[in-house]
Amino acid sequence: MLITILMQDAQGNHGLTVEIISIVVAFAGAILAVYSTIRTTQANKELTSLQHALNVRNKFLERQTDLYFEASGLASRIATNTSEQDVQEAIVRFNEIYWGELAVVEDSIVEPAMVDFKRLLEREDCSKRDLKLSALKLSRALRDSLNKSWKAELSEIQHLRTEDTQDTSHESNDKIEEDEMISQDSDSSDQDSETQTKEGEES
Repeated sequence: MLITILMQDAQGNHGLTVEIISIVVAFAGAILAVYSTIRTTQANKELTSLQHALNVRNKFLERQTDLYFEASGLASRIATNTSEQDVQEAIVRFNEIYWGELAVVEDSIVEPAMVDFKRLLEREDCSKRDLKLSALKLSRALRDSLNKSWKAELSEIQHLRTEDTQDTSHESNDKIEEDEMISQDSDSSDQDSETQTKEGEES
């Protein structure tokens, strides 16, 4: 009789222990889930912000590219065209973008080449050969500037993809950890049940 009572007490304590473990594991899982949600939300905000910055930069690069090609074409027309009217029209447009639009998007590579070509245009003794050489120098500067801009853009895009991959990896790891905790809790409960069954049979 005494042995039966002791066994029942042990089984009762065992059941309480299982319940406590289950509560602790469930609580830990809930904390992990909340933490994972917070981190995912923060990562999504950062990703959205970076995507917006890239969209703005893309628009800038598109406008820069358009103006660079136009500047190169105008310099070529001025240097090679034999029609005085066409040359004057090209000079007017070149001056427009020189004093306005191109100044917004040009970098330190393009600026000196534009200044050199503009000064050469203002010289009365400049020859077609000098203009051609200066136009070629300007086109190369425009090309180098575009290469620099697009390399920076590709680098930012790669950085964005890397961050996105890392965020996905973190989420997967969190899910794996949570599944493992639940699995361990289930195994512990099964073992406790088996122990209680054996003890009941022995009593």
